[in-house]
Amino acid sequence: DTSLSGYSQLEETPELGAIKYEDAAPGWEVTYTHKKFAKGAAISQEMIDDNKWNMVRRTPKALALSKMRTLETAGADVFNYGFVAGGGGKAKFVGGDSQPLFSASHVNRAGDITQSNRTTAPLTQSNLQTVIAAMKKRLDSKGQIIEFQPSILLVPTELEFTARIIL
Repeated sequence: DTSLSGYSQLEETPELGAIKYEDAAPGWEVTYTHKKFAKGAAISQEMIDDNKWNMVRRTPKALALSKMRTLETAGADVFNYGFVAGGGGKAKFVGGDSQPLFSASHVNRAGDITQSNRTTAPLTQSNLQTVIAAMKKRLDSKGQIIEFQPSILLVPTELEFTARIIL
């Protein structure tokens, strides 16, 4: 996956004046390595002979449930191990800047902008407002504010009801 740094703001130019050109610098490059997960179940002749149809009939559904749990775990591990360099669990990953997903020292490719997407503050309404304000001030590689509206709050199970009260 490759990214593009973008461009700085346009410059005022007089009518018929020369246009200033700017090269976009490449951003970080990330390679995703897809993993294969598999499992099978055997149905024996004895199961059929012993009329264990209930078990035979439920086997495909049980395997499908196992598959979904595996995929959900791998997806959640991106966040569960987001503070660990290289990830962990079923989701081992390295971002372009070689920092964990949640890091206080993400840098752009040029190395001139360092930003954090991590907080250690407790979950309170005031701290949530502070974090949202900081998110809205994030910069791209050219130092321009990235325009987005945070809309999802991910919290550990232990903080679910605190988050519900705040929201």
